[in-house]
Amino acid sequence: MTSKKVMVLVTVGLLLFVGIAAAGQQAPEPQGEKVRLLLVDETKTFSSTMRVGILAGILKKNPLFAVDVKMV
Repeated sequence: MTSKKVMVLVTVGLLLFVGIAAAGQQAPEPQGEKVRLLLVDETKTFSSTMRVGILAGILKKNPLFAVDVKMV
């Protein structure tokens, strides 16, 4: 993949997960189990890795998600 495609995919992923996290924060108390999420960071550049790290941090703060991160 080209770097532009990776940048677009990471950006879209960030926006999607931030939107889900924001919508989930409106719920007073999560019902049931947490959503288990494994983020696999296969990015090649430092800036892309930082974006994935920021996404992981945002999701870890949300009580709806149980996040694990793996860097490849």
